[in-house]
Order: sequence, then structure tokens, then C-alpha cells
Amino acid sequence: MLNTFMREDSSIQYHCTELRVRLDLNKFTFTINGAIAQRTDKIEKIKYLERRLIKEKISLSRKEENSNNSKKNQAKIQKILNKIDNIYSDYINKCIWEIVKSCPRCVVVEELKISNNITVSRKNVEFKKKLKVKCRIYGIMLRLQ
Repeated sequence: MLNTFMREDSSIQYHCTELRVRLDLNKFTFTINGAIAQRTDKIEKIKYLERRLIKEKISLSRKEENSNNSKKNQAKIQKILNKIDNIYSDYINKCIWEIVKSCPRCVVVEELKISNNITVSRKNVEFKKKLKVKCRIYGIMLRLQ
């Protein structure tokens, strides 16, 4: 019989047979078997970066095309986009590690409606791909619903 361990800060059971997983990247919530973990600091950081991105895009629209100033502005925009992408990727990797270290026999990923945000929809696909690879490495059965 397998032992079950409880984490102090959440109710994730280790060595359980099946994990039900739901990831909502819009709100940065991650649910495992009903236990919800939310990162409010990430939400604030993303909102701040999105506001900066809008300002930089407005600034770019006022600049002359192919000028040095517009190239500098495009570099700033790309840097902000990379930061947003890195925040989402880091969060996804941490969520996948939480799943894998609980040593389940089966992982069931529940689908959420994807919003109009292109970055979030791309990251949902990335989450599924990365989780599929990790589950294959650790011998965990994966079901997508």
C-alpha cells in the first residue's frame, strides 16, 4: 500500500492514483483535485507589463518608420513581450513540476475555455505539450478532457 503525504500549504496528496488538473492562465490559478493555488503577484506583473506594452505601441505608432527611434522602440516592445512570455513559461514549468512530483499514476487535464488572448492560448498548448513529455518520461498516464 502506498503512503500518502500531505503538503503543509495545500491539500495535494502524494502517490495518489489520479490527479485532476485545471490550469487557468488568465487568472494564474492552478487546481489539483480541488485544491486551488493562485499567484496574485504574477497577475499584477502581467497587467503592469501589458500597460507598458500598450504605451510603447502607441509611442511606436507616432514614430517615423525605419528610423533609429522606431528601432529602439521596437526593441523595447520585444523586451516586454519576452518578459511576459517568460513569466507564463515559468509558471507553467512550476505547475508541471507540482504535478510530476506528486507521483500520480494518471493525470486528467480538464479543459477551460480559451480566451481571446493569443499569448494565453499559445501557452495552454505549450502546457499540454510539456506535460505530455514529462508524463512520458516519468511513466505517468495522461488523459486530456
